[in-house]
Amino acid sequence: MWRLVPLLVLVGCTSTSPLKQSSELVEPSAGPTSWVTSALNQQDLPLLQAAFQPQHPLHQLDPSFDDDPAWRSMASEWVDEIVAHGRDGDWQLRRIDNFNGKLRLQYRLVHPDFSVEYFYFDGEMDERGVRLEDMGNRLYHYSQVTLMSQLYHRIAVEHSPNHQAFGDFFEYLAPFNHGLIDADAIFSAYLQAPIAIQQDRLIRELLLRALMSQGDDWMSTISLAVRQRLLADDYPLLSAVICMQQALQDCREAYQQLPEDLHGDVAMVTEIGIRLLQGDSPALAASYAQQLASSQVDYFPAYWLQLQLGIVNQDHRAAVVSLENLVQRFDVQIDKEMVTQLYPELGQQFLQSRPFKRWAQRYAEAELN
Repeated sequence: MWRLVPLLVLVGCTSTSPLKQSSELVEPSAGPTSWVTSALNQQDLPLLQAAFQPQHPLHQLDPSFDDDPAWRSMASEWVDEIVAHGRDGDWQLRRIDNFNGKLRLQYRLVHPDFSVEYFYFDGEMDERGVRLEDMGNRLYHYSQVTLMSQLYHRIAVEHSPNHQAFGDFFEYLAPFNHGLIDADAIFSAYLQAPIAIQQDRLIRELLLRALMSQGDDWMSTISLAVRQRLLADDYPLLSAVICMQQALQDCREAYQQLPEDLHGDVAMVTEIGIRLLQGDSPALAASYAQQLASSQVDYFPAYWLQLQLGIVNQDHRAAVVSLENLVQRFDVQIDKEMVTQLYPELGQQFLQSRPFKRWAQRYAEAELN
């Protein structure tokens, strides 16, 4: 996880090649797919593994590959890993896209520290219900199955002019993933590879995934030129996350490059608003906070942002409403630090205001009862 601001860490995603048809939004809490969210939050491995039946990358060559034990084992490990990764978090279904019977379930994974990641599951309906066929972290360009399909075909089927160069670089990834060589060595190998390999989307994807699995130190050491070569225009969310690593950046430009559906996401909007607020731009932060007014998502940082805006704008009634939401929805303990964290003097004024004192009296009476 990457620390971005005191209350919020953001780890997210870009999608695989986007489905071109317009999406049909379905009520997230109902319908035949609702069990997926329950299974994720209850860590129901048997149910998820039984439903996850991805097609083997070489299925078109020979359908019997689908029964390959090694492939089935790999698919099962993907389910194990994603459930373990989200074990202490809250899986929230953001939307369901329906493309002529092909479903994409878009998720927000909120961790206990309010770090956020974005995932999706692809599937379709059959006589047995929902069958899941693929999954992906939207941080990356490829889904799990698409990535493996590209890799299988590149190694076992296709033999391009750069086949040997691809294989040579691919061999570096295993020792890097096992900690036998460091990031400097893998970058050196990447920069010495032919330009066609450096620009190869599959190579870039594999390298980025390997780097991300090792933590975020590489972000601060990699040159801007190499970073741009790795990310190009294919990883807008990863570009935003890297921007958000830098405390002095407000990241609005990176935010504008995100997929449209993430622009309105409560976690994204809150993140930009908090960064602007901490950059002493409350007027700009307020424009983002206004987008949160109609959100039905219980997301602590959103209410914290609204509380701070009420304090800095000396709108004490609005600050009390946000404070009440924090207490009722999250059972937080109200203390002086929460309201003086960013603006000590204005926070003290809020604590002395009539709206706060009336609210505090009601709160104390409710606690006694």
